[in-house]
Amino acid sequence: TDGGFLEQILRNIIINSIFHTPNNTIISINVKHVSNNYEIIITDLMNHEVLKQYATGNNKSLKLERNGIFFVHIKTSKGTITQKLFVNH
Repeated sequence: TDGGFLEQILRNIIINSIFHTPNNTIISINVKHVSNNYEIIITDLMNHEVLKQYATGNNKSLKLERNGIFFVHIKTSKGTITQKLFVNH
């Protein structure tokens, strides 16, 4: 299979939104069409793991107290999707 095609399928299935509010340290992650457990890993630009949690359900709120540019990795049984996140409190 074409990697780009698989990436597009995963993106449509897994990530709905990732956002944070400027005055808050909470990051909200909303996924759709995920029926089982998944893993959330947040890394910094140097690929150091900042946060790692297992989750179930469509919505997850995480506390991130650092400013910077991060990558949010969502791992499911279908694959992994990564999205960039800018945090500036």
